[in-house]
Amino acid sequence: MESTPLIARDGDDQAEAGLPMERTRSVAKGGYLSLLDMARARNDYDSMRAYVHDLVEGDFDSWFEYSIFALIIFNVFAFMLGTLIVEGSPPCNGGCVTWNDKHEHLLEVFEAFSVAVFTIEYCLRIWSCVEDPEIGSKGPFWGRIAYATSFYPMIDLISILPWYLTLLNIIPDVDFTTALRIFRLIRLLKAEKYLNAFSLLGKMPSSCSDSFLNCVWETQYVMLPTCPLVRICAR
Repeated sequence: MESTPLIARDGDDQAEAGLPMERTRSVAKGGYLSLLDMARARNDYDSMRAYVHDLVEGDFDSWFEYSIFALIIFNVFAFMLGTLIVEGSPPCNGGCVTWNDKHEHLLEVFEAFSVAVFTIEYCLRIWSCVEDPEIGSKGPFWGRIAYATSFYPMIDLISILPWYLTLLNIIPDVDFTTALRIFRLIRLLKAEKYLNAFSLLGKMPSSCSDSFLNCVWETQYVMLPTCPLVRICAR
């Protein structure tokens, strides 16, 4: 019995010949799409970083800046509130109960919340700072190092560092009203960059409004840390 020979067809030859080319085109197309997707992802990443930079370092016109400023003010009020005497009358001689003694848990929860928010803010500033052309020109690493060692980022770090040092038992846990916690008032320095926002309130004469606001703000720098220190020394 004779076997039937396989007859090659011209169409089959063309299909076989064209198969490697189609595969090559498919791979090339897939590679092109992958590069395109990477480029789009990179653009999305850069756009997000630019948005974050404008949010945390732009003018005082975003919900984020308003929120941070309000939280700083609430921290100062919480510090002063904790020193109020709610039971007893001066001179206390250790027998008075302060608002902090009575509601220490609430103040500690608020402190933890504040530190969490300020930590997120600090990380966002460090991440997005390279969007500034002057900082970005130094490269992603050295640009961030230069930014992190500048004045306001150092204030941001110092304002949250004592809480983490206490949490890690590197320094002993201290009472809310002791001298170490006066470092919280360093957060007032964070608010100084928002002073331009007070111009929104102003219908004061432009020739004296800046001087007046600066005078009030500098007075707080002196009085708020000094009053608790005087109280501690008096004990």
